[in-house]
Amino acid sequence: MRNPKDVTVSMHHFLKGFTWSPQEGSILELGQQMIDGNVFCGPYWTHLQQFWEQRHKPHVFINTFEQMKKDLPGTVRALARSSARNRPTSRWSRWSRGAPSPR
Repeated sequence: MRNPKDVTVSMHHFLKGFTWSPQEGSILELGQQMIDGNVFCGPYWTHLQQFWEQRHKPHVFINTFEQMKKDLPGTVRALARSSARNRPTSRWSRWSRGAPSPR
């Protein structure tokens, strides 16, 4: 899950790259539109809530960017534990550094 501030900033920069943008105005206006649920892609909070309600299901893994930055190897281990695939722990440190998995 992304921090709503990060989502707003990212969306603002993304939309600035278009000649025609479905969202007009400053980043502050976009922030208010996000809060009000008036963004072109639909209400952010409804989208977030739909995932949050599924968080206890075994096939759903919810994580934050902040958690990955704090403990990437631990995040990789948590993701591996939550997935149906068994991987040798010897490869976890390699994956957490971003190296491609050997075939």
